Amino acid sequence: MSENKPIYSALDELRRLRDEIRVRLRLGEMDVRDWWAEFEPKLEELEDRLDQAGERASGTAQVVSDEIAGALRRIRDRLGEERDQPPA
Repeated sequence: MSENKPIYSALDELRRLRDEIRVRLRLGEMDVRDWWAEFEPKLEELEDRLDQAGERASGTAQVVSDEIAGALRRIRDRLGEERDQPPA
């Protein structure tokens, strides 16, 4: 498992971002739902593949993890920008 620490650390970051976005979506920021719906299954797939493949998946998982993390950060940032906007 020590060889896989970076991927599990990245997975923890993805889970944290996912949870933060879920909370924001529940608070009424629903306009990013379609975008979110595209990425949440990818995170679940990554978790499943890591559970099934262990060390064999770590290289591929890191690439997928980086892609998902970038998308989740963009969603989180967009949600933050919209929350900071004054009402029209």
